[in-house]
Amino acid sequence: MATLATYVFKPRYPKEMMGMVLESFTQYWLNWCDTGVHLHWRNDAPDGYVKVDIDVDGHMDQYSETCWSEAPVGSHDLTDSMFVLLDQTGFFDGEWLLEDPEAWTGDERVSGLGTDKPKFYSFFERELDEVIRHMCEDGSRMMCFWSDKIFMCDIETPESFKARTVSLTEHALQMDLPPTNP
Repeated sequence: MATLATYVFKPRYPKEMMGMVLESFTQYWLNWCDTGVHLHWRNDAPDGYVKVDIDVDGHMDQYSETCWSEAPVGSHDLTDSMFVLLDQTGFFDGEWLLEDPEAWTGDERVSGLGTDKPKFYSFFERELDEVIRHMCEDGSRMMCFWSDKIFMCDIETPESFKARTVSLTEHALQMDLPPTNP
C-alpha cells in the first residue's frame, strides 16, 4: 500500500465525529470505495493535531479529491454522516444564490431561498481540503504533504484563510541545520 498524501490539522470537533464526516465524504461522495483509496488515521501527530494518510492499494483511474456528484446532501446525510458539523461552519451557505434566486427555484439542493441566508446542500465541485478546512479549529494551520511538496493553509475561519504550496526540497536546501549533539 502506498501513501499518496498526509493531512495534518487541528480538529474543531472530536476525532470520532470528524472521522464520520471524512470517511463518508471520501468513500461515498468521492467514490473512493471503488478505487482502493482509504484514509488511515495515524497516532503520531503533534499534541492537539490529527494526522491522516491517504493510502492507495488499488487503481487510481477514478481517484479524485473533487466531488463530481450533483446529488443533494439529504437530511439523513446531515445526521448519519455528521455533515451537520459542516453546516454549522458555513460550508453549505449559499449567499451567491441571492444573485439569481429564480434560477434555483425547485432545485432540491437549495434550502431557504427567499431568505437572506439560503443554503446549497451539495458537494458538487467541492474538494477534500475544503471539507477538512471546515473541520479545523479557527486560528490553526492545516498541512497536506505529497511528494516533495506541502500545501499549507493558515485558517483564521473556514472562509478566511491564506494558503500556499512550498517545495520541501527547496526549503531543506536553504535551511540551516541545527547543531548535533556530541
